[in-house]
Amino acid sequence: MQAFTPTNAVERRLLDAHADWLTFLKDRDARVLLWQTSEADRELVRTYCNAGEQMSSAVLCLRTPFVQPARYADALAAEIISFYESRRAGSEKSGIVADWHAPQRRRETGVQYLLRVVESLMDHHPEFFFVMVLVFDPGDARDDAAFAAWLNTLLAQQKDHASLALRLRHATPILDAAPYAGLLRQWPKAARLVRGKYHMQAVPRELAAASGERGPGGQFRRLFIELIETLEHGDPARLDRLRGAALAVARREQWFDQCVVVDLLAGSAYLKWQDHAQAIGAYRAALASSAQTIEAGHPAGDKLAANALFGEASVHLVRRQPLKAAPCYQRAAAHCERAEDLTLAVEAWRMHAWCLDEARWRESAIESGFRALATAGRMEPAMREQSTVPVVAQWMLERIGPLHGRRDALHARLIALFGARWRDRVAMREPGEPRDPAAHSAEVQPQ
Repeated sequence: MQAFTPTNAVERRLLDAHADWLTFLKDRDARVLLWQTSEADRELVRTYCNAGEQMSSAVLCLRTPFVQPARYADALAAEIISFYESRRAGSEKSGIVADWHAPQRRRETGVQYLLRVVESLMDHHPEFFFVMVLVFDPGDARDDAAFAAWLNTLLAQQKDHASLALRLRHATPILDAAPYAGLLRQWPKAARLVRGKYHMQAVPRELAAASGERGPGGQFRRLFIELIETLEHGDPARLDRLRGAALAVARREQWFDQCVVVDLLAGSAYLKWQDHAQAIGAYRAALASSAQTIEAGHPAGDKLAANALFGEASVHLVRRQPLKAAPCYQRAAAHCERAEDLTLAVEAWRMHAWCLDEARWRESAIESGFRALATAGRMEPAMREQSTVPVVAQWMLERIGPLHGRRDALHARLIALFGARWRDRVAMREPGEPRDPAAHSAEVQPQ
């Protein structure tokens, strides 16, 4: 990234992140960066890496979930190939000869094939990929101990590729360094731990102070910042007081979308504190305000309604009441589709299917699974593999066996979504692994 002069609290923190990144790059022996941060700072690291990917072809962010270690390298290779294919037409329009083709798989391990794919790409386009940093961001559900073992295998096998080892590096954001202690001991020079401390939780207050905003807008923003800070202290009485004050300002100004945001925040707090009745009340209040937002023609109205419904559904799931959560997901799917957020619509139908399946409504669950796949058919192909579509596909394959009457229909749908080699795209999880529902609430900030 090019140097810049920071002008606000966020840019100052990005500059701090850049300094930590340079510490890694300037270490000639370092091959993998374990970028440790707090929960609050993790998104800053992801934002920095995404910006690096946009500004430099030498950084490639890989978001394949680390669900099944034995197949992770194969999935990464497929993601890199898909990345190149999705940009082939645009590159050629820009005058770049995009004629690279991935090497064929031999009798080799997944990591060996991954390294061969990367080396082939770098050798074919040395003008763009003379050096490369692969950023692994497989999500929060990964098993850190297993991921550390996988990184150990990667470093060991990369060491056998002398020329590649000098040009290829890796990075991954982590929250806890303990599972990586063995990796750091085994690779004291190649594995580098950087502890990034950026204090992102202080950004809203710093931005509000710097803005000098007055009137209802400034008053609401200060109350909202105090609300966010209340979550860390577990003070329901303070939350109720601040929530009431913020809602009074928002209702007086007819900021219905901000009413939704305040109630969503309250709902998440009550859920965290296990006050389920209050949580449901807050999420339903958010849904009522979202109806006013939609009526007022606000473009975010349907997305806000979906968030409220996802929130209420999460409370029902915590209480082990999937049949109460299912209607929330069904309604959320409709709002997501009206908002043209197909990724979230797929997730809504996926969770609707999961809830029905938990209640043993098998055929209805399968029908909802088909609804999820049908929605996925309207997504951009590159987005499907970065969403929960492969998870839906695998889940459906586990329930529609070879003798099921809709097996051919499922295969036809998967071919339409992923092509003839769809099995390479959806084999992210073996049958029999836990089927826990994923977190799925979107964060909403005040305007």
